[in-house]
Order: sequence, then C-alpha cells, then structure tokens
Amino acid sequence: MRISTNRFQNVATRNPLVRFGAITIMSVPTKNEPAVALEVAESPDRSWAAAVHISSIFWPLIGPLVGWALFAKSKPYVAAHAKQALLETIVLNVCLFLVGLASLTYTVFRIVHFVQTNWKDFTWQEFVVRFIVGFIVLSILQIVNIVISLNQARKAYKGDWPKRYRA
Repeated sequence: MRISTNRFQNVATRNPLVRFGAITIMSVPTKNEPAVALEVAESPDRSWAAAVHISSIFWPLIGPLVGWALFAKSKPYVAAHAKQALLETIVLNVCLFLVGLASLTYTVFRIVHFVQTNWKDFTWQEFVVRFIVGFIVLSILQIVNIVISLNQARKAYKGDWPKRYRA
C-alpha cells in the first residue's frame, strides 16, 4: 500500500507495524534486513563505534566503558557497539580468569605434592613446559580478542548494527 502524503511517507520503513485508523501497514523484513528498520549511522558515529572496538584491544574494560558512558544517551549506534565491546571484553576476561584459576590450582596441588614427597619427583622441565603452555593459551586468547575486535570495528565502520539489534 502506498501513501501519497508527505506526512506519512516512509513511515512503514521506520516502524514494522504502523496503524492509520483502520488501515495497518506492515513492513515485512527480508532475510538480510533488520526486523525493525534501524537508523543508518552517520560517518562520525561509525568512526566512534569502530574506535570503541579498537580501544577494547588496548584498554579492555576502560575503553568500551568510557565509550558507552559518553554516548549512552546521545548516540544509540555508538552506545550499542560500546555495549557489545564491553560484553565481549567481559567474556574474554572470564575466560582468562578461568584459565588462570585452573593453572594456579594445578600448580598449588603439584607444589603440595612435592613438599609431601620431599621434592623427589620434582623436575624443572615440568614447570617450564607448564609456563610455555600457559603463555601459548594466553597468547591465543589475546589473538582471538584482537581478531574479534578488529572484525567488529570493521563492521561498525561499515554501518552494521550489533547482532542483538538485528532480526
């Protein structure tokens, strides 16, 4: 249905369900379109959103949190990306905490075992290998953080909204 007056022009593209008296206009989203037509972000907003994602590489919690605090009410596009970057950073930090906790627990149990056996089974190679494995695991998690943040920054700069705002 097409409405010819300027007042109601493009209303169906902004809201998926619009009522005009007894007439209901419904815009049905396609597979690649959002369920609710989201506003297209302007270039400065896209740059700020990309900057928030990149800041999460160097300042994991502070960067996205500051971005969200600055733009929470004024720029919804930047705020949405800041929330996404903050959530990803929290998930990464939880993973780092769990890896560190597992490593610390294992180390404490091994040291207690060595003390109880008067250091008979102790070898430096075991601790060196554990250190190298831990360093590799932490490096992999950091590389995953960098790749995800750069990919999200690319999407933010392109103008894509975070997935939780899409259909």
